[in-house]
Amino acid sequence: MKRRWLHWTLGSIGAVLLVVVVGGLWVLNTQTGTRSALGLVQNAMDGKLSIETVNGSIAGPLTLDGLRYADAATGLDVLVKQIDLDPALLDLFGLRVRVVNAEVQGIDATLGEASEPPPEQEASEPFTLQAPIDLVIERFALRDAVV
Repeated sequence: MKRRWLHWTLGSIGAVLLVVVVGGLWVLNTQTGTRSALGLVQNAMDGKLSIETVNGSIAGPLTLDGLRYADAATGLDVLVKQIDLDPALLDLFGLRVRVVNAEVQGIDATLGEASEPPPEQEASEPFTLQAPIDLVIERFALRDAVV
């Protein structure tokens, strides 16, 4: 009886791990998975972020058209015509974000007045420019930026 319980427990854990791995691979390597992940991000941002079209996958290459970030509280409104990214995801295991190619076209950023004053915060730790993870961009191109 105890052995059967152990088999069911291990089998259930294995099945859950399999679903998590397959789901992660689906999100990273398929266009529909990438669209679903970006849809969750848009929902989490309470309508501040919108993306018209998504082509490709997170594993790369990825093209985002019509990206807009608008935050009335801060007065920031950014419209990006097109973003092309080609990341190297395997470098994440080495705690490094590496982007082989990044091209950004048509940035229109408007810095307006904030609708509400920023809350006062106490500095708990001194500010540092040291990032928790390395970022390497091998090729970057920016075209038609207006601020």
